[in-house]
Amino acid sequence: MQEKSVFAGYAGVLRRRNFMLLWAGQTVSWFGDSLYLISLLWLVQELTGSRAMMGAVAVCRTAPQLLQVLTGALVDRWDRRRMMLYADLGRAGIVMSVPLLKAAGLLQPWHLPAVALLLAVVGVLFYPARQALTPAIVGKDEITQANSLMTLSQQLVFVVGYAVAGLMISVIGIMPMFTIDSLTFMVSVGAIALLKLSPEQSRPALSSQVPRGLQAVRRSSFQNDLVEGFRFILRNRAMVIVLPLAVILNFLVAPIGVLMPAWVTDVLGAGAGMFGFLQTATTAGMVVGAVAVGVLAARFRRSALLLGGLVIQGSALVAFAAVRGVPLPLAMLGVVGFVNSVMNVILISWVQSVVPKEMMGRVFGTMGTVSQVAAPAGQALAGVLGDLIALPLVFGGAGAIFALIGCVYAVVPVLRGAFDIMELQLGGQADDRPTVPQRADSAAV
Repeated sequence: MQEKSVFAGYAGVLRRRNFMLLWAGQTVSWFGDSLYLISLLWLVQELTGSRAMMGAVAVCRTAPQLLQVLTGALVDRWDRRRMMLYADLGRAGIVMSVPLLKAAGLLQPWHLPAVALLLAVVGVLFYPARQALTPAIVGKDEITQANSLMTLSQQLVFVVGYAVAGLMISVIGIMPMFTIDSLTFMVSVGAIALLKLSPEQSRPALSSQVPRGLQAVRRSSFQNDLVEGFRFILRNRAMVIVLPLAVILNFLVAPIGVLMPAWVTDVLGAGAGMFGFLQTATTAGMVVGAVAVGVLAARFRRSALLLGGLVIQGSALVAFAAVRGVPLPLAMLGVVGFVNSVMNVILISWVQSVVPKEMMGRVFGTMGTVSQVAAPAGQALAGVLGDLIALPLVFGGAGAIFALIGCVYAVVPVLRGAFDIMELQLGGQADDRPTVPQRADSAAV
């Protein structure tokens, strides 16, 4: 694949009306989300100055992701477009409650984790539905381009949103930011309402074309749906090996989001503007990664990109923790974002290429729950450690463990072999059936 064909692929998926509408609505909504995230974290910092409270808000933002195993099964049973519509309507109302409470003189610090929790609970209905819908509205050979474009657009918008959020807070205040985010959810609602989907696209389990062996989905109980998601994952050797890695990494990444506002105020002695710039550096790296992933995946083994990425990402975090000037920390956060984007696009595209459409919601929901199971604990611990240990030690220690894990997976044959299985499947040898377990130690990187 040449660079030119990568951008031609982006143009191809955008010519698909349904994907273009979904992408456009999400792009507007993501801009609002970027304003909301900076505003929420900075509001917590202003109202409380507590790292423990920052950890509590972070836990409330991520703990509901453990419910994805349930919502993923619902995605395969319910109309996916309606789930997305109702979820965005709910999120618009939840975000708008913050300025309304402020206007009524009722806003209290405990309201912020409550809002974060409610928004995340509704979000776990939206995201599995969107991920499951994407393969149904693009061609099978366009899945990687569609995911890459979604990631690129999201992070590009976040670059802009994070950069201007701190400045906007200084000019117009925090509360208007929540109002803007609420309005962007309504734009997304309008885009989703305009989608023209067949019954098979909205609810694949009702399709008469369900492959043999999955026809019972239409008649199965909710409990059986949950079991099917776990069973599919357990039958795929690569998923069984890679999922624990995701659990560990989500635990280790907690300090970045939880303690960054404290890093800005206590280590750098700066304000909301600098906080926005640091967030921008990470997302700018993710934008570049989303653009580059198609070219990199065509020139390098995906196993090398994933495992090497862990080492690079960890090393960048160690460097970030060791310096105090502005240019180098910004660059290191850009590296972290770049690697994260490449890894995410490859992993999501791999899952979408091997999971039948009828089971997409359950598998994504189950994987999301398992991969996020340690995140709330990591965020809560990060808030406590931030009050007990010097921040550079927390950031640098997490980075060092990142790099060590990448090295361990690279040198242990059983662990390394999982990425070889992924390489084969993304290379075109996968079909729509669960993967037959393979000997992980029989393949060479």
